[in-house]
Amino acid sequence: MLGLVVCAADPAWGSPTEAVQLQTGQGEYVLDGLVDVLEDPSGSLTIDQVSSPGIATRFQNFGPRPLNFGLSQSAYWLRLRVSNPTSHPDWFLFAGFRQLNRVDLYQPEPSRPFGFRLTRSGDWVAAANRPMAGASIVLPLAVPAGTSQTVYLRVESDSALLIPLTLYDQATLGKVRMQEWSLTGLYYGILLVMMVYNLFLFFTLRDRHYLAYVLAVGFFGLYQFTLNNIGFEFSRFLPPFWNDRAVLVAMYLALFFHLVFNREFLNTRHNAPRMDLVLKGLLGVCVVLGGLVFFIPFFLSNVATIFISPVVILLMLSVGWVVWRNGYGPARFYLMAELFLALGGVVFALMGMGLVPVLPLTMSSLMAGSSLEVVLFSMALVDRIHVIQREREGFLLEALQNRELAMANLNENRRLKEEILKREDIQNDLRVAKERAEETTRLKDRFVSLVAHDLRSPFISILGLLNIATPTADPETVELPKDTLETVGVRATGMLRMVDELLKLNRIQTGKLIPEKRLFRFSEINPHLHMLQEIAERKKVRFDNQVPKTLWMYGDPMLLGEVFQNLALNGIKFTPSGGTVTLSQKSDHPLVFSITDNGVGISKNNIPLLLSGTERMTTPGTAGETGSGLGLSLCHEIITAHAGALGAESVEGKGSTFFVTLPVHSPSVLIAAGSDPDRKWMVSALKNTPVRVMETRELREMKQWMEETIFHLVVCTGQLADADGLTALELLKGMPGLKGNNEKTHFLLMFQGADITPTLEEQAKLLGADDVLTLPMEEDEFMHRILLSII
Repeated sequence: MLGLVVCAADPAWGSPTEAVQLQTGQGEYVLDGLVDVLEDPSGSLTIDQVSSPGIATRFQNFGPRPLNFGLSQSAYWLRLRVSNPTSHPDWFLFAGFRQLNRVDLYQPEPSRPFGFRLTRSGDWVAAANRPMAGASIVLPLAVPAGTSQTVYLRVESDSALLIPLTLYDQATLGKVRMQEWSLTGLYYGILLVMMVYNLFLFFTLRDRHYLAYVLAVGFFGLYQFTLNNIGFEFSRFLPPFWNDRAVLVAMYLALFFHLVFNREFLNTRHNAPRMDLVLKGLLGVCVVLGGLVFFIPFFLSNVATIFISPVVILLMLSVGWVVWRNGYGPARFYLMAELFLALGGVVFALMGMGLVPVLPLTMSSLMAGSSLEVVLFSMALVDRIHVIQREREGFLLEALQNRELAMANLNENRRLKEEILKREDIQNDLRVAKERAEETTRLKDRFVSLVAHDLRSPFISILGLLNIATPTADPETVELPKDTLETVGVRATGMLRMVDELLKLNRIQTGKLIPEKRLFRFSEINPHLHMLQEIAERKKVRFDNQVPKTLWMYGDPMLLGEVFQNLALNGIKFTPSGGTVTLSQKSDHPLVFSITDNGVGISKNNIPLLLSGTERMTTPGTAGETGSGLGLSLCHEIITAHAGALGAESVEGKGSTFFVTLPVHSPSVLIAAGSDPDRKWMVSALKNTPVRVMETRELREMKQWMEETIFHLVVCTGQLADADGLTALELLKGMPGLKGNNEKTHFLLMFQGADITPTLEEQAKLLGADDVLTLPMEEDEFMHRILLSII
């Protein structure tokens, strides 16, 4: 904005325009045509120079109209001669345009430097330093009674340089300012009422169009708030340059949310998709220009607003016209609203550029246009509700008509549908039954073929050996060879093993054999592996079990022992004499095991078939050993039931490695005991197990932890610090929504032996205890009972 400074000069210098003759009873003087003007393009002239005879003659009269220099970066000096024959010395210069950056008033006062007293105002002057509080620029002018004097004003501004000057006495000035505040209050009252009303509709109807309206009106009101300099007094703690930039920031925010409202109200995404892309681009332009306000000269930012504002208004008028022509009724109110805003904005902009005179009507044109706009926008939203209601009523009427027609067909369709469904159900049942029968037949044929094939060969061998051993003479004189009996035993053992594997495989696949999982040490699997030592020694193969006996595992030890036994037995089978089969634990993972041999190896093409568990493959061992081919299928089913994985690597002629991966299981146990010694020995008993233990002495803390942590087992003594064990059990089992899922959490109660009665134990079981233990108890027995209780 440009700033305005008024300077007083000695009337002997220059030939001023006719002086303002003050009269008794007249409190208002419009100074149009009574002010001389001097342009200072460089802004370097001083009051001493301006009031000198050499420059004083360069002042020119602007004519009988308000001073309007448009956008100019020059400073302007104004000269005014005032004659006061009245007895009232106190007068006030009123600058009607509030966005002037600096207005300096110079009044003659011989006792001061250069003979002038300086009074400064404008929106670059802090509120506390302005001669009169308020948004308007008012400068006190003291003209002693019976005197005449020439005053000078210096004005500069980065925005439009409009200087409508009026001279008031104190009483008239009070009335004018009261009228200003009344009109301003009326304007903001209209905005506030419209915002509150539509905000209420938004919360009632949950329609985002009303929220977009409230934001658009609110930020336009903020723009007017800054444009009219009303917020000046509230920004006294901010640097003065913010007063200028706040206007532009508020304007870009107003444009941004105005565009947002228009896109929502007119539904341009659907009604005008190409124009909607342009609107999105303008939203981005508003964001960019709003951000650049603080980084580029204010004059350039101000010029940019002169171009962007008409573009936005013209575009919105075009969009409204297109949408209205496409049949959207509420757009007519929208068009009228935009036309009023456009008219007010154009008049205000032309006034700012100096193309139209500065009049009260032109000064308030933007406020008047925006007032009509917000009212018409609200009417457009109401009309939109009516349109939606009419459309809804039309849809309901059409729906009722269609419903009557549909009901006539529904009964017939229902009858036909029921008939079709019955036939389809019959066909589906027949198809499913047929598929099940065919699948059962295939499985039966495959199973019978498999069993018949694998049992035929051992039976033939056994029968042949028995025929050889059958005596042809005296039975008492015939001795059966030892190797024959051994062969018969081996054949019979193989048959028994194959039958056993078939039965286990069938029970796992049909869900009749479920792993009984628990915590155990690897030493429980070793009995399954001891029998392999004799087989390996007989074949002169070394079997090396390197897995620590103390390793903790979670699962069914019998079934997992079957897995390790089968895999190790396969390794021995396919390893020649002098070879080695090694069972070891992977160093970087506690539950990844490998069974390695240096035997004949496996073809890469056969490995996936072996691991899938769906194919039966059997090959004679290096010493002619035979097998059922079911071992790997059984291993695959067992490992899958334990949520593990079976893998293999092999190089033909060099050996194979089978990998067994089991999930790590670290169950959580909560120990609650009011007695510190009891609690400590319980925790100590479980310190060398994979169990994660948490301890407490209070029911309150038990409840908090069970809401945050999944526990596999809760051990609670008969007495806690703040409750007894039965009360704790009843409360915890009855809590809804626990993350730990009490149905899967086991509860053990421990009482002193002298306290346990059949009634107490029965009561504990009724409340949900899985077991009741007796204190005192040895640590080993306690650990054993805990591990058995973790499922």
